[in-house]
Amino acid sequence: MGIRVLLVDGSPTVIDGLRSILQGCPEIEVVGEETNGADAVDKAIELRPDVVLIDAQVPGIGGVEASRRIKEALPGAKILFMAVHPDLVEAAIGAGVDCCLAKDCSRHEFIGAVRKLGNGGPNSASR
Repeated sequence: MGIRVLLVDGSPTVIDGLRSILQGCPEIEVVGEETNGADAVDKAIELRPDVVLIDAQVPGIGGVEASRRIKEALPGAKILFMAVHPDLVEAAIGAGVDCCLAKDCSRHEFIGAVRKLGNGGPNSASR
């Protein structure tokens, strides 16, 4: 069974790019996409992905609060939090995210984080 990923970002263009990157990895399957934080919580509960990739600035309740709600509902889900501004990283870690990446990280860092989390890797909340 592969790594099931839910993509959450306010920009459909960004979601398209992330999906395109992950489609090159045969062990990773994008099972859903959302552009709103509250809808992402509902979608995560419905789909039960292994990894939820969420942007800090997602519209609606925001990435930090959406992450907190997803972790409350699905403690086993791994959350990969992506932020442009590092000031949200501390709040994200407090919300229970498993890994924080800068939104301008390399393709290699991004795929590596998804693989590590999807394979049950330890929490690695860091920039």
